Amino acid sequence: MRMEVNKMARMNMKNGKKVENPGALLKRLMGYIMKHYGAAFIIVLLCILISVVCNVQGTMFMQTLIDNYIVPMLKDGNHDFSGLAHAITRVAGFYAIGVVLTLLYSQIMVNITQGTLRSLRDDLFTHMQDLPIKYFDTHAHGDIMSVYTNDIDTRLLDKKEVTRARFEITVQDAGYYSETSGYVPVKVDDKWKYLNTDGKYLPGEYDQAGSFYNHKAAVLQGEKWFLIDDTGKTVSDSYEDIKLDLYGSYAQGGVILAKKGGSYHIYDLEENQIGDFSCDDIDICIDDGLIAFKQGGKWGYVDTEGNVAVKPQYAGAKSFSDHLAAICDENGHWGFINSKYEQVIGFDYLDAYYFNSDETCMVSAAEGTYQMMRFVFE
Repeated sequence: MRMEVNKMARMNMKNGKKVENPGALLKRLMGYIMKHYGAAFIIVLLCILISVVCNVQGTMFMQTLIDNYIVPMLKDGNHDFSGLAHAITRVAGFYAIGVVLTLLYSQIMVNITQGTLRSLRDDLFTHMQDLPIKYFDTHAHGDIMSVYTNDIDTRLLDKKEVTRARFEITVQDAGYYSETSGYVPVKVDDKWKYLNTDGKYLPGEYDQAGSFYNHKAAVLQGEKWFLIDDTGKTVSDSYEDIKLDLYGSYAQGGVILAKKGGSYHIYDLEENQIGDFSCDDIDICIDDGLIAFKQGGKWGYVDTEGNVAVKPQYAGAKSFSDHLAAICDENGHWGFINSKYEQVIGFDYLDAYYFNSDETCMVSAAEGTYQMMRFVFE
């Protein structure tokens, strides 16, 4: 897996801050152009050069008109305009050539521009096919399509957000980049490390590593989970497990879901246990604050304050997202309940994920196949 690490720098136009490393940005853009339209781009440069020379002839002709024609006519009283007509015809020819070349390179640039955008979209589509399913669970279809239709033609040259640093490194896997800490978790040689956009690693190697949130990240070293800060220092007690959300963060819904003493508990972000709730297993917290938990072989739901909302009764369950949650029957089939805990979709699927904000969900209706479905509730 080859990962390109990008650090985005924001430029405040009002404060007059300049783009950092504009040469790298131009090099990146020219790389796309020359890769697919090198010959056409050279033709454009030649057309621009020749058209400029042709246009300069008009300016230079003013001197010729005065020195060679107007002044001699005034002195000699000669009214022979044949030479002047020839000179004007020659300049008009230069102007005509300039106009034709300008039209030509403008048309070629349209093809180069649109073709480069197409190449960017093709590369983006190829990259998106390698993203994990959880990415599509947490991003609405409209937002994903907007990247192709609206964002791709402004991303490289956006005045407020430009590429600051870019390099390539081969890794086995990677997590989510944190702009606040400046680190991304990467797996290299079967160990997880934290890499910044300067290509430097944070001290420490781990068996598993989450993404930074509020300058902290959850890591597994041996059989112990704990939190580190963005200097690599341990800043928490040790746990048997810490649940990470879809983005790899230990903090979800304003709480930490961690295992200590053989049971899972709910902690606030200062690691104070909330209430006396405990369970055998627990899902992640998405956005509705109702978390699926397992106790005595069955699944139910608890809120972030440790209050049990639904007693364990399902063979399987996933946390609420967008006011819906997936539940599983004894046969391993999945359906959905709403925020009133009423079943609104039958046990029609072999597997189901979390709902998106646009009422879509990834489900499996046949062995080994998944599809994104939109459910409309009246």
